[in-house]
Amino acid sequence: MTNVHVVLKVKESMSSLSLYRKRFGSIKNVLELLNIEIPEEEKKNFSNFKKISDEDLLQILIDYNNNIGFPIQRKFKSKNNLPSYTLYFHRFGSFRNAMILAGIEIPENRMKWFDRENLSDEEILKLLEFYTNKKLESNTYLLTNDEIDNNKYMPSMSVYVSRFGGIVNAYSKIGIDYYEFNNLAMEKDMIKKYKKLALKLGHTPNSREIDKASQNCECYSMGAYENHFGSVYQLQVYCDFIPTIIGRNKSDEELIEDLQELYERLGRVPTQKDVNMCEWMASISKYNDVFGGFIESLKIAGIVNDSQNSKCSITPQGNYCRSSYEFDFCIMLENKGLNFIQEDYYSKYIKDFTRRFRFDYIVNINNVDYFIEIFGMMEHKWYKDKVDYKIKLCKDNNLILIDLYKKDFKKSDMETLYNLLMSKVDNINTYKEVI
Repeated sequence: MTNVHVVLKVKESMSSLSLYRKRFGSIKNVLELLNIEIPEEEKKNFSNFKKISDEDLLQILIDYNNNIGFPIQRKFKSKNNLPSYTLYFHRFGSFRNAMILAGIEIPENRMKWFDRENLSDEEILKLLEFYTNKKLESNTYLLTNDEIDNNKYMPSMSVYVSRFGGIVNAYSKIGIDYYEFNNLAMEKDMIKKYKKLALKLGHTPNSREIDKASQNCECYSMGAYENHFGSVYQLQVYCDFIPTIIGRNKSDEELIEDLQELYERLGRVPTQKDVNMCEWMASISKYNDVFGGFIESLKIAGIVNDSQNSKCSITPQGNYCRSSYEFDFCIMLENKGLNFIQEDYYSKYIKDFTRRFRFDYIVNINNVDYFIEIFGMMEHKWYKDKVDYKIKLCKDNNLILIDLYKKDFKKSDMETLYNLLMSKVDNINTYKEVI
């Protein structure tokens, strides 16, 4: 024990040196906080090795092995101008672990000193953390089972299974969610490859170009992008690309098949708004240009016929509604004499917003605008994602959104819908007062 250390142990009532190290990081830190100057002859006992990186600590071991000889734990002390072996223990779990990580081969005559006990859980996890970080320097994903088994400096996968129940649990011990990390890593790589393809082509890649490029391993398949991002449209929006015009190259047969598929998914006759909201379909203008109108398109698809009344969606006051839900809601607004406008663009109320979103209704009650959206296809992920986006968009721009769903129209009589609307308005105002 040095004289400086004796200063801290003069009184038996004082705590042990280990407690000071635990609380303040080192005895040197304690002395600095107490403004006690370290005598020149004692400075050799207070090194700055604690500030260097793990890589530099391992490099010191490598240099020692190459220039002096096999590193011996007892030689590694501050007074020898070397990091303390205890520092290696705290950084790597043990001096032995540090040797392994530094790639220093242990001689046969010294092996018994290193094989006297199995690696501790802490040492195993340190190895996992170290080699994971090494891999992530140039790769995207965490270590695989085969990579662990093929690394001679790491325990086999069976050890991770017996100690921790598997590699997923082992990663959780070092603060990594295995599935979330790899999923996010994959999505980052998918975006990177998609943007690289766009740069190569000089324009926003469409689904056909994605599938073609995936055959040459330039990017992931269209199916993979749909699983992660919902649709090529959502992928393009996520990348801040100008979306490709869906349907430009679709044949007449494909356009009709898309309309039939939407009809099957909805379980009802699609409206023009349904088509415009569906990212994988061509626009209404495309159907009008090719088939002479949307109703004609529905007839060709075998969804409606001439005997069906196509005027049922027009209210007594002449408002055109694109679904039965909108029709019932609009009838209520008209009969209750509420002041409202229909199909107004988001861009009118949100600065610099360019997407062609439109509110179903904007109802003015007591000089306050309430923005109404009737969401009808929540069973589809791509639609739900757009709904979530719209809700957040209104919230971020301080627009009072009242969102309605299919379940709200189980009883669609006028009084029920009116009471529903007014109760939501009251709840919004009550919430404001509480805040």
